[in-house]
Amino acid sequence: MKPASLLLLLAVAAANIHNYKGDDAWPPLQQALADYPKLHASELEKIKNGDESARYLILNAFNGLGNRERGMMSAFAFALVNRLAFFVDFPTAECDHSADNDTIACNPAELNDMYKSPPFDWTAVSRCSDDGPGRTDVGRRLGWHGWAWAYCIGGNRVGGGGSAIDFNYITEEEVLRFGVEKVGPRVLMHSDHTLLKYVVCDHGVKKTGLFPPDFFSAQRQIEAFLLRPQKDVRNRADAALEHAGGCAVGLHLRGRKMSILNIPPEALVDMLAPAVAAAPGGLYVLGDGHNYELKKHIISHARKRGIQVVEVYNETSQKAGLTGALTENLVLSSCAMLV
Repeated sequence: MKPASLLLLLAVAAANIHNYKGDDAWPPLQQALADYPKLHASELEKIKNGDESARYLILNAFNGLGNRERGMMSAFAFALVNRLAFFVDFPTAECDHSADNDTIACNPAELNDMYKSPPFDWTAVSRCSDDGPGRTDVGRRLGWHGWAWAYCIGGNRVGGGGSAIDFNYITEEEVLRFGVEKVGPRVLMHSDHTLLKYVVCDHGVKKTGLFPPDFFSAQRQIEAFLLRPQKDVRNRADAALEHAGGCAVGLHLRGRKMSILNIPPEALVDMLAPAVAAAPGGLYVLGDGHNYELKKHIISHARKRGIQVVEVYNETSQKAGLTGALTENLVLSSCAMLV
C-alpha cells in the first residue's frame, strides 16, 4: 500500500467534544454533578475555618493544553468519587519558542481566562506567597525532583512544601495498584496523564453505577460540566470558521521534525485536496510541538493550489499561548474530517 493510502486510513470523523450537548447524559452522573457544588462549598468552608476534617484534592496541572485537560478531568473524577473538594493549581505557561515563531510574542494564560468557572470555586487554592517549593521525600519518590509547593486556601496552609500536614501525594502508579477509593482525606495529585479511564472503570467504582458503561460518554459529560471555553475563545473559533465557510479537513501535525511525514508536504496537500473539495469550508492545519516550519510549508502549498485555508491567527499576530491552543482545538473539533 502506498504511503498516501496509509495516511488516508488515519482520517476519522471529528469528535466534537467541546460542543457536547448532553443528549446522552447518564442520570446518576448528572445528579452527582448537580450535587457537587454543595459538597465543595461545605469542604471549602471547613478549610477556611481551620477544620482539619476537611476533605479536598489539589491538582498541580502542568505541560501543554492537552496534558492539563486530561489531568483536570481525571483529578475531578477522582475527587467526585471520593467526595473531595477539587482545586486546581494552574501555572501560567509562556510560549514554547522551539515550537513557535521566535519573533511572535506569547501571552501567559490563567485558568479562568480559558474556561468559564464551574459552579464551584476551583481556584481558591494558591501557592503560599511566603514560601517556595519545599523538599520532600514523597516528592522525590514521585520522580519530580522532590519539590512540592506549599498551598494555602483562605490564608490557611493546606499542605505541600515542607509542612507537616498529613497530605497524601497520589501517583498514577498508586491509582492503578490500589484502586481509586483508597486515598486519604487530603490529596495532592501531580499529573498530566489521563487517569480518567482508570477511575471510571475501577472495579469498586463500577459497582456504584456512578458512571455510564461507555467511557467516552463519561468523558464527554465530565468535560461539558468542567471545561467550558470562555465566550471570547468560542467567538474567535467561530469567526475563523465563518470566514472560511467551515472546516472540511483538519490536519493535526505531531512530531519534532520535518521528517514526520514519509511523503513530501506538497504530495500530502495534493492528496487531501479532493477531500477538502468534497465538503464545505477549507483546510485547517494545526501544528504543535516542534513543527512550525512544516505547518507553514503545508499552508503555503495549499494556498498556491488555491485551497481555502482556515486561519485562526495570522503569521504576524500575537499568539495567545494556551488560550490560543484551546481556540485552535475548538476549530479542529468542527472539521468534517480529521487527519
